[in-house]
Amino acid sequence: MNRSKPYRSIESPLFETDVWECSDSHCGCWMRKDMSFVTEPTCPLCRSGMVGSTRLLPKAVTKSY
Repeated sequence: MNRSKPYRSIESPLFETDVWECSDSHCGCWMRKDMSFVTEPTCPLCRSGMVGSTRLLPKAVTKSY
């Protein structure tokens, strides 16, 4: 690594993405809707219900085998 040049982070573009967010205000859990296997998920951390929302996120790279 060349230490004479400053480190530049590569910024990827952000897209408005549908997500599930935990309904408990003390829990910060969320997941992408397209990565979820159920239509009405429960929070994997606190077991509360999850509600639909959107976030600005980088595009997820998925591979289908």
